[in-house]
Amino acid sequence: MANEPPGVAVAGGELRRLRKLSGDNLEAFADKVGVSLQYVSQIELGARQYVSPRVFVSICDTLGIDPAQRDRLVRKAAA
Repeated sequence: MANEPPGVAVAGGELRRLRKLSGDNLEAFADKVGVSLQYVSQIELGARQYVSPRVFVSICDTLGIDPAQRDRLVRKAAA
């Protein structure tokens, strides 16, 4: 997605792992976050690598990740 605005780089695999641990399916999770099912799927599959800060906070709030632990969901740059 070349024209994506700057945002927070999300680790899609980690998001999927945490979502599944929460017990939510894609549809329920997307509804709680306030985005489409396709949007969450794109993040988890790596097709969408960046999300707005608002969506990132909503994801973290939905998963119960406190601000001090949010870096575990941020995608690390390749070394």
